[in-house]
Formats: sequence, structure tokens, C-alpha cells
Amino acid sequence: MLGAPPAGYLSLTEDEGSAFVQIVAGDLHDCYRGKLNAVVARSETSTTITVPPKFGGCDEIRFVVKNDGSGGRREVKRGDGWTWDGVERGLKLRQ
Repeated sequence: MLGAPPAGYLSLTEDEGSAFVQIVAGDLHDCYRGKLNAVVARSETSTTITVPPKFGGCDEIRFVVKNDGSGGRREVKRGDGWTWDGVERGLKLRQ
């Protein structure tokens, strides 16, 4: 019997102009394990965390996390634009 995927979260650390994110979720690809460099942009409703490729063959990804804690989505860089992967991931931002 298949259930809903386990909820995950992002742990964001910012210090002196540098940002790092750690993704906590089940079955992560090696591209997204461990402490990752990040670029953070905030708006009134969301925080966008862009993760440059960790090494060759990894996609550039970003997470758009709702500031009210109600979830978020992952997007993958395709050419010059971003494509939502189609899954509401229930992400929560932890600092």
C-alpha cells in the first residue's frame, strides 16, 4: 500500500553574506545531500532558495517555500526558465 511521501524540510543557515541549505527528505540523490551552497531571495509571501549544481550532472534547483509554513515546491532549471516538478512537497523552512 502506497502512502503520501514523507514530509521534508529545508534547514537554512545564513552567516556573513553566505547561505547554506540542507534538505531533509527521504531518498535524496547525491546531488542534494549534505550542506549545499544557496542563494536566498525573500518576498512578502515566500522565500526562494536557489541551489547551484553541486557537481557535474546535477540540475540547478530552487525551492519556493511559503512563509506561512503551509508548504512549498521544487523547481528545476530548464534552459533560461524554471519548471515546477508538479509535486506540492509540504516543505517547511527551519532556520
